[in-house]
Amino acid sequence: MGIELTTSKVEAAEEVAKSWFQVFQDVKANLAKAHSQQKQQVDRHCSSAPSYSSCKLSKKWIGPYEVLEVLLNALKLKIPCNMRIHPVVNVSQVKPYLG
Repeated sequence: MGIELTTSKVEAAEEVAKSWFQVFQDVKANLAKAHSQQKQQVDRHCSSAPSYSSCKLSKKWIGPYEVLEVLLNALKLKIPCNMRIHPVVNVSQVKPYLG
């Protein structure tokens, strides 16, 4: 891609063509320089993807767990001690185990 110089019988036309060719080369070089500077700036602020899994993509339901007590609109579940969730949950947050 680019401009090809051809010879002409008119000297002024040849000078204009050479000057435009030089302008074209300068613009091309400046665009390449600007592109590399912008790439460096963007790469400076980019970070790699995290190695841990996202909470958004984790399992929605956990369990099954034994129901210890049925309250008005909540259930008290028998949850292991190592899980850091409250044992009393709303009925809308549980579903029956079909197993």
